[in-house]
Amino acid sequence: HIHAKVDHDRHRMQVRLFHEIFNFATLGIVYEESREGRALAAVDKVDEVAGQRGFKVEKCEAPFNGVSQQEAEA
Repeated sequence: HIHAKVDHDRHRMQVRLFHEIFNFATLGIVYEESREGRALAAVDKVDEVAGQRGFKVEKCEAPFNGVSQQEAEA
């Protein structure tokens, strides 16, 4: 038997806890501008928590898919 639990609020909780501990004014995130990249980086959830807590989100878009090893290391 397998039991799996998915917490749909985990990203919000992580960002809230991180902000409580470090009380930062700006949080930087790197992500690929794609549906998958935004989901993996939880961009919408980070923006939501930032609006609630009053910190700024500094976004850096970086391609990950279709990038050669040489391009990635440049």
